[in-house]
Amino acid sequence: MMPNVITHGLLAQDVIQQLEPSSITESIQEYSQAYLFGSNGPDYLFYYYVLKPFKGYELNDVIPGLGNRIHNEKINEFYEAGIEWLKQLGNTEDDMIFKSYLAGHLTHWSLDSVAHPYVFHKTGIIEGDNRYHHFRMESMIDTLMVTIFKKGKLKDYPSYKFVKLTQKEKVVIAKGYQYIVRELFGLDLRLQVFLTAMDNMYLVLHFFMDASSVKKNSIQLFEKTILKNPWIITKHLVYGEADLKHDVLNLKHQEWTHPSHQDEVYTTSFIDMYHEAIDRGVEVLGKFQHDLDSNDKTLADFIDGRRYDSGKNDSDPMLYFNIIY
Repeated sequence: MMPNVITHGLLAQDVIQQLEPSSITESIQEYSQAYLFGSNGPDYLFYYYVLKPFKGYELNDVIPGLGNRIHNEKINEFYEAGIEWLKQLGNTEDDMIFKSYLAGHLTHWSLDSVAHPYVFHKTGIIEGDNRYHHFRMESMIDTLMVTIFKKGKLKDYPSYKFVKLTQKEKVVIAKGYQYIVRELFGLDLRLQVFLTAMDNMYLVLHFFMDASSVKKNSIQLFEKTILKNPWIITKHLVYGEADLKHDVLNLKHQEWTHPSHQDEVYTTSFIDMYHEAIDRGVEVLGKFQHDLDSNDKTLADFIDGRRYDSGKNDSDPMLYFNIIY
């Protein structure tokens, strides 16, 4: 998935405004870009193969697949391993960079675990006729959260600026991720794998940013007439032309159902969920700080194995949808 980078970044910024001073906030203030990059969670791994689809092809399924696994498996263990890595780093610059990054990663979990059930209910499983809906909706959420919620101009929120890192920050984050992946999944991946994914993400987001909607209109014509495959490319574009046909943010508060639990019915809007995710982010970073200062595991207890895609700690299949498009 190539998800709504801007909305995750906005949420991370809103969370930090509500945090009490701590070693986490100190690290975030010193290395704010590591925090913003972290707000994309494992999603940067989905960009590994985008620009060089034939180079390193043996990993083209493994690395994006790893991104999916981190979303759905060993949720508690991921952050426990991250804390263990921080302890190994000691009181260093690298510690501050990775601490800031891991804090951002937790805000990604906070928003995904709250809002992803809604997105899946409205877009279905990413396959068949519905295969582009998820990306299309999340891209439009970026546009609407900037223009409606933040009352800003999309051109002032380029997505690639949320993932811009120094070389030092890239290496520190890659080493931490390399350690976690080796510990949890037994994959001994070269450091360059993670660096490539980071670099690709930054470059690709330049292309998919389209505040003027010029790219969207021209590419859609190409998709329809030449490729005969509408939305195959433009599903990823964050463009300035707001979708007024579909109630993407559920501002009308229509009922929607958890895609795995038919008895869970909601009327919350995406903006309601965004505020809930801010509260969750503040709380989860408080647990993170507590565990850094002690030997407790309050963070794992709070996360409770809840997955990024469903917000649940079960593996019940997604069956209940009301497709928006």
